[in-house]
Amino acid sequence: MAGGAPRRSFGGSHGRLGLSLSPGTESRYFRDYYRCLVSHSAYLPLFTSDSPRGVASRFGVVIVRKALGVRTAASTRRKERGQALVELALVLPILLLILMAIIDMGRIYHGYLSVTTAAREGARQASLGRTDEEIRATAILSATPLKADHITVVISPDARLRYSGANIEVKVEYQMAIITPGMQAFFPNPYVVIGKAVMKRE
Repeated sequence: MAGGAPRRSFGGSHGRLGLSLSPGTESRYFRDYYRCLVSHSAYLPLFTSDSPRGVASRFGVVIVRKALGVRTAASTRRKERGQALVELALVLPILLLILMAIIDMGRIYHGYLSVTTAAREGARQASLGRTDEEIRATAILSATPLKADHITVVISPDARLRYSGANIEVKVEYQMAIITPGMQAFFPNPYVVIGKAVMKRE
């Protein structure tokens, strides 16, 4: 084209992008466009009306906005993961306390069943006229796997009052340690489970 360097039009009289550039400007434009894609936040002003020669590209702005959208989405996902970790840190201790409380309640219930069985076996021996030592030994053995040194066996009435037809009561107590923090507000520590059984002397 006479009087100057030829100009290239993109997509029509005004171009699909609305641009009509000389070869030198075209080269500089696409060089800047590539730089913008590499670091869109630093070179975003290249696609505004403040750019050299007033070059503005709607297409370029759309690309940059999409790139910004990708970065925003990634940032949002990181924030969501961070929020999930914070929520887990808040909820996990509560869940652990609930789990420990369930374990303690299960231990207490198991201890109650054990001492009840022990009391019943001890009362059966008492009804047969066994001595207190034999009654206690049978009750403690029947309370397995409870610790023997935490078991107390109480027999009533006194041996000389256990005549034929008299009711004999055997009470077995077991001291159980509570492991859940804060449970002491609801249960004494150690917690004593008690089993009782009454049988007539034969």
